[in-house]
Amino acid sequence: GINAEYMGEPELRYIAEHNEKVAEALRGGGPPRESLCVELKRLPWRRFLTDRTAWSVYLMHFGDNWLFYMMLTYLPIYLLQVLGFDLSGAGDIAMLPYLAVGCVTYASGFIADWLITTKRMSLTHTRKLMATIAAIVPSSIIVGMTYIDCDGEGSFPDDVVLVLLTAAVGCIGFASAGHMPVYMDISPSNGAILYSIGNTLGSLAGAAAPTVLGILLGQHPTVGGYQTAFWVMFVAVTVMTVNFLAQVSVKIIPYLEGASEHEEDKPMEEQEHKASMTTV
Repeated sequence: GINAEYMGEPELRYIAEHNEKVAEALRGGGPPRESLCVELKRLPWRRFLTDRTAWSVYLMHFGDNWLFYMMLTYLPIYLLQVLGFDLSGAGDIAMLPYLAVGCVTYASGFIADWLITTKRMSLTHTRKLMATIAAIVPSSIIVGMTYIDCDGEGSFPDDVVLVLLTAAVGCIGFASAGHMPVYMDISPSNGAILYSIGNTLGSLAGAAAPTVLGILLGQHPTVGGYQTAFWVMFVAVTVMTVNFLAQVSVKIIPYLEGASEHEEDKPMEEQEHKASMTTV
């Protein structure tokens, strides 16, 4: 079902109309496969791949994934090899970082809505704040953790390590109210396609992160090698965050809403009218 508590009549009409089209297609009464392929070809793909705002979000998505993959794969290895902290032997408390990111992901939406609806912050500033927290706070904590007990004069308390790790992983959840919704903010009609592009590029971080780390660490990992690797991650994430803050203004981009390439050449007023109709 659809929760219509916060929807007006125009929104409900729009949803009902498009749901009926989907239902008709599923019943076999929709357009043939060839027509659907034509519709896909008529989407503004060139704009999807060249728009500066879209690329700022793509890069932010990449940086966020790079950060997450580093925390998921190599941070536990560093904790074990350097600090002697074994997550696998921590028992049930080892799930705390992942429980934290789930709770923060859920809560960040309510926090963002509260900031926007109470007019304490604009939509653009709210998205930027959440994205910055999700990127800078975790990466800063990770870099700081590589300097824990570097002189080897005793082990750092395991509970402190776990608190820092939980805070770092948990803060990534703010991304769900940060750069993630911007895909839909800038193009309600084609936001899913933009997200698929961003997610595909972001997934490349899964290959880039271990490759860069492997080059920096070599066959004999050292504390200095880990510090350099995490500093490289921090600088990359910071650059992508600064670019996101500088480039992104959360508003509908008309030509990303266009149904075909030739519609991009229409007057801006006509494009804006069409874009506004998709969000009514």
